[in-house]
Amino acid sequence: MQTLLASSHLIRNEYPVVCFTSLGLFQALASRVYRAHLRRWDFEPYGICIARCYLEQRGARPVVYGDDQTWQHLSDRERPFFQAKGSTTDVDWRGESEWRCVGDLDMRQLSPRQAFVFVPSADAKQSLALISRWPIIEVEPANLTDHKT
Repeated sequence: MQTLLASSHLIRNEYPVVCFTSLGLFQALASRVYRAHLRRWDFEPYGICIARCYLEQRGARPVVYGDDQTWQHLSDRERPFFQAKGSTTDVDWRGESEWRCVGDLDMRQLSPRQAFVFVPSADAKQSLALISRWPIIEVEPANLTDHKT
């Protein structure tokens, strides 16, 4: 489909969005944490890095972190980009440096120069090379501690 499908799961007022991080690849992967209350990891060892300019041209923006008062001051247009600073689980979500795009993200115009896929192993790279039009890099978990960004 060459589309990232939006979801409203865990989004206040159930706005359908696609979420990204502006963290560097190695920083994001090295800071992976299992979120027991969500029953999932916050970052996965597979993904796609997309040029910020491509995302911005499609309406992606940084998340506004705040509290209920912040939410009340946002316009309806700004609300899909809201994320509470903390939650009942005491997680400070600001560390994710989240960006969002409202609705599905069409990637048909995304050129091989504007993105790359990352995978955790040579086997995964070989498998995806048959179907990906974007370059694929292998990021072995053991190598993450060697990188700071």
